[in-house]
Formats: sequence, structure tokens, C-alpha cells
Amino acid sequence: MNKFVRLLERPGPLIIDGGLATQLEAMGYEIGDSLWSASLLAKDPEAIVRAHRAYLDAGADCLISASYQASRQGFMSHGMDAEEADRLIVSSVALARKARDEYVEAHPDSEFE
Repeated sequence: MNKFVRLLERPGPLIIDGGLATQLEAMGYEIGDSLWSASLLAKDPEAIVRAHRAYLDAGADCLISASYQASRQGFMSHGMDAEEADRLIVSSVALARKARDEYVEAHPDSEFE
């Protein structure tokens, strides 16, 4: 059984890294355009990794991706083509995984998979 299933089956709450945009703003990033935090997928993807890490370091059990406001149409309205838009949306999951991997490396006894 994987960790996510175990987390869902355990008693008590599952802590999700919510409010990614709020965390990014607290870190000093301007995300007031129509893409919100998704704008950083193109501008500064490492900022998203750092925000995820902040949530993991604070005890989050599950990461969201920075794709809430991401869409092909949204990225294209910012001058990107469809292929680049799709790549950025997919990268939102890769960035969450990178944050998880960094966390696991720093905390080898953690339960993350």
C-alpha cells in the first residue's frame, strides 16, 4: 500500500500544502496577474519548489501543484505557444516532486514516497 492510501486511511486530518499563492506572496513574489502562482512556472520555477518545501518543512503530508490557474489559453495570452503552455502545466507536478525529493533527501526517515 502506498503512503497516500495510508494517509487517507489513518484517523485525523490530511495536511495539504494549500494556499501556495499566499506562501509565494509571503516569500516576496508578485503574482497579481491572471496566471497567479502559475506565472512562476515560467518566471521562477525554483520559487515554487521553495514554497512547496516550506509547506513540507511545516508538516504538510501532501503537495498540490502550481497549476490551479494554469491553462493553455492563459499561457497563450501571455505570448506562449500551446506546446510551451502544456510543458509548463506538466512541469507543475515535476516541481512538486522535486520539492518532495529534496525533502526526503534532507529527512531520510520521512514517510514520503
